[in-house]
Amino acid sequence: MRAIKELIDMIADELEGAEHYAKTAIRYKSEMPSLADVLYEISTQEMRHVNILHDEVVKIIKAYRDKHGEPPAAMQ
Repeated sequence: MRAIKELIDMIADELEGAEHYAKTAIRYKSEMPSLADVLYEISTQEMRHVNILHDEVVKIIKAYRDKHGEPPAAMQ
């Protein structure tokens, strides 16, 4: 299903961004703590996006299940 594939790609992008911000925050933690805090917050926002997108994937799969029965393994 195209929507699930797109959402999975978006989730991967968000995870990559979260990791990047978190690692950068660690590098600046002692040198620039205020910047590190901002980067950490951005990282947590990215993870919230991951959760929101994942919830949408779950809804799509549930709607499919309700209408058509068990979805194909690839959809899960």
